[in-house]
Amino acid sequence: MQMSALNRANTLWLPSVSLLLFLYTSLLLSVKDAAAGVLMWTGPILALPLMGWGLALALKGSGIRFAAFFNRPANAVTLGRSVLLFAGLAIASISLADPQGAHQGLCVFSAVIIVLAFLADKADGFLARREQRRSQAAEFGPWYDAESDAIIILFAGVLAVRLELAPAVLLVAALSRYAFGLLFSFFPLPLVSTRWFALFSKIAAGFLQGVLGYVWAVALLFSGTHAPVHPSPSFFTDPAPVTAASYAISAIIFLSFAFEAGYRFRTFVSTLPPKYRKGLFRSFLIYYRIPFRYVRMVRFYGGFVTPGDTVFDVGAHLGNRIRAFRALGARVIAFEPQEACRKILETWFGNDKSVALDYSAVGKENGSIAISTSYNNPTLASVDGSWIAELKREPGF
Repeated sequence: MQMSALNRANTLWLPSVSLLLFLYTSLLLSVKDAAAGVLMWTGPILALPLMGWGLALALKGSGIRFAAFFNRPANAVTLGRSVLLFAGLAIASISLADPQGAHQGLCVFSAVIIVLAFLADKADGFLARREQRRSQAAEFGPWYDAESDAIIILFAGVLAVRLELAPAVLLVAALSRYAFGLLFSFFPLPLVSTRWFALFSKIAAGFLQGVLGYVWAVALLFSGTHAPVHPSPSFFTDPAPVTAASYAISAIIFLSFAFEAGYRFRTFVSTLPPKYRKGLFRSFLIYYRIPFRYVRMVRFYGGFVTPGDTVFDVGAHLGNRIRAFRALGARVIAFEPQEACRKILETWFGNDKSVALDYSAVGKENGSIAISTSYNNPTLASVDGSWIAELKREPGF
């Protein structure tokens, strides 16, 4: 997947959605009666527009339309099972929240939907592996699948705790993705990990979905207080298995994301040369982490940059303007002579076919020239010796 698109989604969408979902969880667990009921069935429905917003940010500037994206069978299955599971959770929440007892037909119907949606998790991956030709839409499929799974898991876990179908510890497993997501959005880089961790995280995610499917199926089909389908075996009415599974999966999921945080931080640090690490991290904070700076930049350049334009970014540094130009649909030719910036530019924009990176200075004629850079403030680099001499008199340079 294009890292420039991932940056747009992660640096704006992920932290915003994380905060919104934590607010939703806090409200759901604190309010009672009718307000809780409304939140329980509207929450899963509102998750679909949130996913649509994230996908729109990821696709912006890529030339891919929503219709073309979902023409890919694997992406269509991801959307279909998301809709199916959110619908099942909404119906189940309405049914189980009824103080006069759940309707048997609704319980069975929602249980079947929820279980089928969880079981369909591997279907999109199977279809993706069988593709004969890799389309551009396929680059965004894994991101969309992973984020869909995360938001599904959150609602399935939070609603289960609110309805007292599982112990509160299950919130750790349900919310970990978005707690750590705030950190991941701060360092928007691809995950570079070991093979054992990739396998461990897949098993953990599968185990979590299995636990959630089990919790909801037991509650809907076998709970004696909610119109059982048939006499309840003691195994299904005994809360011990659900409690044990909730504690176990919460510990595993938390450990998985803690490892992932370590891998992501290590990847970020490795992109910054040791001598320039402090200065480039300062640049990163200034150009990427001042609130609303990116939004203002896109709005400003949007006044004269249109889709299909070619824009020259002379002195790209860490590429914040490249990101803005690509969000506007422009092709970018970026020059950055500082070797220290090369790795992070390659990481973020190297595989974007609409970005050409040139690690040269721009001048009147061809040749070579010495460039001076401040370790602490690498934003300021120059080939002008007199300017450097003046700057050296200032503390901090």
